[in-house]
Amino acid sequence: MRPLAITVVTPVHGRAPMVARLLESLARAREAHAGPVDVVLVDSSPSMDAPAIARLGVHHGARVVRAANDVRRKRNLGVRAATGDVVLFVDSDCVADARLLAEHAAGHAVARAPDGRPVAGVLGLVRTAGARTAAWRAAEAAGFCDSFAFAARFPQAEWGPCANLSFRRGVLLEAGGFREDWPRRLGGDDVELGLRVTGAGRAILCRPQAVVHHDTATWARWGAVAERAWRWGAMDVHVRAAVPAGRRVPAGPGPGALLAAAAALAAAGAARRRRPRALARAALAVPAALALAMPDRGAAPDRAGGAALRVLFDVATVAEAARTGRPGLAFAALHPADRAAARRRAARRTAIAAGLLVALRPFLAPPG
Repeated sequence: MRPLAITVVTPVHGRAPMVARLLESLARAREAHAGPVDVVLVDSSPSMDAPAIARLGVHHGARVVRAANDVRRKRNLGVRAATGDVVLFVDSDCVADARLLAEHAAGHAVARAPDGRPVAGVLGLVRTAGARTAAWRAAEAAGFCDSFAFAARFPQAEWGPCANLSFRRGVLLEAGGFREDWPRRLGGDDVELGLRVTGAGRAILCRPQAVVHHDTATWARWGAVAERAWRWGAMDVHVRAAVPAGRRVPAGPGPGALLAAAAALAAAGAARRRRPRALARAALAVPAALALAMPDRGAAPDRAGGAALRVLFDVATVAEAARTGRPGLAFAALHPADRAAARRRAARRTAIAAGLLVALRPFLAPPG
């Protein structure tokens, strides 16, 4: 059998030192893989950084394709430029394990996943490396990094992060690649593509032996993590809208819905009493929203930070669902492993949110 050819596609925007580390690690990983390997850097670096990326490409034998700064379009350009049977997506802030390529190839040599579906993709493990700042720990407590460990937790996945994910190139071309018509440049594209591929009857096999090490530096600041939480919350609405209704289940009202209902009650009370400043009473719901969003893992400060990020995510979801005229999507969840458990969780969240709102009502909208 002919050895599997792999093309590694990495979107790049500056970060030349990180790109250098990735290329050096991929050079080591080539030695453990019997088949051909080529690397495509799809670069949108500004003019001051682009020459450094070009020099790295020449030094390491990687092709550099220039593109505008849109990750989805950059990945699609990489797919079209690929020469391999398999396209492996690795982010520029990652370092490849020495057996990364060999393990992805081994995964694609498996004909069928445990549930019998043909294997179209392989999801590897993403380990973190670097300083564990307060912002990073809060993101971890919030569950924003859970998908990094899918490969270690499950035999197969419905989707996976593009930090370490490969597909047969033919599958990507048949599926039409990543959607490029989203309202924001980042977020949700790997989820939607994975759900589209697996929804078509194919499988993503988990391969925990295929490892990349993700640098925490790009998650180290509160501003960057908060921006991610808001963007991902808004984009989640569009992912929910894109998948068939049968893959969505009720999720119940989250903290964003609780805050929206509290604001509506406070606004009604302020209008009735003709005291606009009474709108500030809606802030009384913030502690209740944080309590509803509180993670069940991590130290107390990390849980508090995680709760704040979850509230931000959920507020963005509610706002985007309302903006797009599909408010019901704010109360949906995607492809749970256990649908019955998801329904029970939705009922529990509904009861808790309703109880909190009833308790707050006298303070939000006191009698006129």
